[in-house]
Amino acid sequence: MSGSAMSWRWRPIPECDIASPQAAVAFGDAAERLLKRLEAMPTEQRRTLMLTAGERLLVALGRESALPWVEGVEYARPDASIRQLWLPTKWQPDVSTDALSIALNARAPAWPMLLWREPALIIPLNRQLPAGDELLADIRRRWSGACRS
Repeated sequence: MSGSAMSWRWRPIPECDIASPQAAVAFGDAAERLLKRLEAMPTEQRRTLMLTAGERLLVALGRESALPWVEGVEYARPDASIRQLWLPTKWQPDVSTDALSIALNARAPAWPMLLWREPALIIPLNRQLPAGDELLADIRRRWSGACRS
């Protein structure tokens, strides 16, 4: 191990220990389905959601009851001890999240962040925006432009 490098693996969380989700995470076709679901939701219903997006990636953050449930979407939650570190609801690192957060801070100091299992990514959550009509239209425009290039 050198510098901030750290060896670890994901381990499944027992079904009875899975925490309530506070984010819906979608990639590829599932991201498209999530965007369509958000576009179809009444503005009032999605007013409590915050979004962050990338190329074929969409993350909606909010209360479990406000999150859209869409085929292919997976879910995340903040870590119990490091609330700025978000993890998949069904997976946990096999090392202490305290130690992991130190290594992550050296590599990607934008907090909060979502550490994702598959695909293996660090997704910054520090630029969340309210799930308003303008933001959804902007995401749609960006994704449509990316598909044509």
